Amino acid sequence: MKRHSEEEVQKLLFTALSTPSEEGLSMDFSTKLRNKLQEKLQYKNRLRFYGGWALIFVVAITILFFGLLLLDSAYDTHITNSIGEHKWLFIITFPLLFLIQYLDHITIKKNRFKEINPGKNK
Repeated sequence: MKRHSEEEVQKLLFTALSTPSEEGLSMDFSTKLRNKLQEKLQYKNRLRFYGGWALIFVVAITILFFGLLLLDSAYDTHITNSIGEHKWLFIITFPLLFLIQYLDHITIKKNRFKEINPGKNK
């Protein structure tokens, strides 16, 4: 699929909007279009935000591990042997923490007591 620049997208959109359609546009066309564009922008922002935090987490764990390797080789503390013996604890714990965080986020975002808006007919 060809990627268009923002200027090309605006030209295509205004060209499409300037030509009248046979049926005519629905009254809430601009609202629907705005909502879709906002949803895409919010999705992109969320992806960038959570991807950034995931990258920070991976870099922090990597730095921590290499720091432990240097500490282990410098002082002969056998930390890396201990981590190797309990690797399944680490492998299961970190994804489980992310799963708990994700489920908590979904639960908080889901508003069970939604306010009834009389302006919207569904």
